[in-house]
Amino acid sequence: MNKNDLTIVYYTSNQEKPEFEDYIQKHLLSVCDDFPIISVSQKPINFGENICIGDVGANDNNLYRQVQVACEAAKTPFVAMAEADCLYPPDYFKCWPIKLDSIYRYNPIFILKRSRHEFLRKEWCEGAQIIGREYVIDLIKIEMKDKDMWNEETRPHINPYKHITRQWFYYGTDIPVISVKTGDGLRAGTSTLYPQGITSLPYWGSYKRMIRKLGL
Repeated sequence: MNKNDLTIVYYTSNQEKPEFEDYIQKHLLSVCDDFPIISVSQKPINFGENICIGDVGANDNNLYRQVQVACEAAKTPFVAMAEADCLYPPDYFKCWPIKLDSIYRYNPIFILKRSRHEFLRKEWCEGAQIIGREYVIDLIKIEMKDKDMWNEETRPHINPYKHITRQWFYYGTDIPVISVKTGDGLRAGTSTLYPQGITSLPYWGSYKRMIRKLGL
């Protein structure tokens, strides 16, 4: 896959601490293999090709609208999601998707929460998948057909992926994507596969090391 095939879609409501999101962005640049980045933010940021949509509020509706805006601005057949609270290994960008109407979800995913003192396994993450650009635009438009472009609603939870027409595919290695729950983002918590976690991960190292690096 080359730069003509894939665009990284980075979306943020700018709710995280600036130094935390700066670390996320710098790490993403170090592993993204020079794929183009389109960022859609609620405050101006110097990251890839930035589209600032203003302070419309942090909720599911606006999150997916930001994804839609980024995908409509992209030109490549596929897009890779990138969230402002996720850390990605280089392997995340080594998928070779074939079908434009399917979802390729990275596995494994682990959650990092300072309060738990461990990494917790999650089944999948919307911010860790590669998908056909036009396909994801269509899924969002179907889900949002009766909603304004931007709004202040916080409920109910919106899920464009319930409209998928076929089972998604998994790809990945033993190096996980880490979704960090700082308490400042859209959702402080999330479901996990098991109640017990582990204290160290391949490539990333120990829980304590990651907490120090992220300034949590």
